[in-house]
Amino acid sequence: MTQVILLAAGLSNRFGAPNKLLHLIDGKSIFQHTLSNLHQAKLGKIIIVTGLDRDKIIEQIPHYISYQEVFNSSYKSGMTSSIQAAVKASPSHASGYMICLADQIKIKPQTYFSISLAYENLYLANHQTILVPSYQNQNANPVILAANYKEDILQLKTSNGCKPIVLENEQHIHTLAIDDSGLKYDIDTVEDLEEI
Repeated sequence: MTQVILLAAGLSNRFGAPNKLLHLIDGKSIFQHTLSNLHQAKLGKIIIVTGLDRDKIIEQIPHYISYQEVFNSSYKSGMTSSIQAAVKASPSHASGYMICLADQIKIKPQTYFSISLAYENLYLANHQTILVPSYQNQNANPVILAANYKEDILQLKTSNGCKPIVLENEQHIHTLAIDDSGLKYDIDTVEDLEEI
């Protein structure tokens, strides 16, 4: 079972507003758009990592969503601390960690499902699999790392995620080409909204 992790704790400094994840698009927040797509993928309970505006984020979660909230008290230190908090909270039987960004609102539910399914098949042959989706030869998120990397993740000292682990294990990387332009969109600045 791949554990889905949704990172929703960041400071969104480049956006310029108090919290980009609460910004409304077509009546729903950025966070709600992404969460809805993940829910529709039917990949089981979602670990949602909160930080900035914790209460406001939790209020955005519909009652029918199966989730576990993990509050990252160190969210100001960067993405790595949120990933580590989620990995610590993940069940021991998880085969891997799908690390999803809450500002990628255009990834289709089927894409999440396809990435998870491909990973599970690869994991059967290699328990050190790292799956990286790509669109038009450009690598994207969400990346899935095998649970075999749990201790490596927990020992990371950098602030911007699991890239060091990926770079150190290139022989275990599988790139999955997916025809979903939503993979190339994330929202870092107000200007990025114009591309959505």
